Amino acid sequence: MEELNNVEIFENVKNRIKEIFNGEGLSENLNSEIERWHNRRQQETDRPGGTIEQRVVFQMELAQIYIAVGKNDSAFDTLEDVWDEANQEGLVDLVEEITNLMNSL
Repeated sequence: MEELNNVEIFENVKNRIKEIFNGEGLSENLNSEIERWHNRRQQETDRPGGTIEQRVVFQMELAQIYIAVGKNDSAFDTLEDVWDEANQEGLVDLVEEITNLMNSL
């Protein structure tokens, strides 16, 4: 069920990016680039042999996109989940980065 929620949230972010681009007269190509990036990164982190660190970094990158489009609640929720995972795995540097991002919201 979490996967479905992530897809729904990502669709909302994509739509928000499109609105911003239209409002600012920017190219919508970046929206499709973000979608391709998301799909590629999700495949990379979901495949066998993908590390927890890769998944954590991907979620951090996704949270930064949420922040960029004003979806701070989604960003915080994503960071909160990934903080738990990183902390549990002892990824101290990533925990610190995540904490800094969370504190910036």
